[in-house]
Amino acid sequence: MKSSSLWRTCLLSSLTLLTFSAAQADEPYLIKLDAKINSADTPIPLYLKAGTYSVRPIGKSQGGLHEAWSVWSHTNCENTQGCERTTPTRFVGMHNNYYVSSPHLSRVLVDQQPLPIVDEIPKERTESYFLQNADTRAYEVTEKKVYPDEASALAAARASVFTVDAAGRVYFALLDNSRLTDNRGGMSLEIRKITN
Repeated sequence: MKSSSLWRTCLLSSLTLLTFSAAQADEPYLIKLDAKINSADTPIPLYLKAGTYSVRPIGKSQGGLHEAWSVWSHTNCENTQGCERTTPTRFVGMHNNYYVSSPHLSRVLVDQQPLPIVDEIPKERTESYFLQNADTRAYEVTEKKVYPDEASALAAARASVFTVDAAGRVYFALLDNSRLTDNRGGMSLEIRKITN
């Protein structure tokens, strides 16, 4: 009788585990990027099956850790509607750029429009782009403005949709081509599967 009872317990535990796993399969993933850590050299990987996924920047009230980030150690933008990014830099503040890479990326939309394809990362990076070359398939959602605080930057953040044509790791990062030590904040991204 003991072995029969043990067998039933193991079976019920297995069924519970399978049910829990199946229920979690369609749940969104939450990626919490830290601007001092998660650069293109140290991204957060997420294994995804082939399909189409949405990426939505979220705030602390939805479980995020950070709502925006900055490559500068201070802020001088005071306009909650944002201050234009210029070269040379006139205004500094928080922004909401994020970078996604995978060798299996086949399609990317931002604001329901396909991103322009480039073969190298643009120098200024004020426009979102889809990078495709012999080594990399990646995209970055960027913003032409900086903001005085995380909340106003998050309010202007843009979602994206990407398709991967095969299962594999997708990497999420915050792209900063200079030092990370003066960075502040980060981004929290909700990843949700839309279609197979």
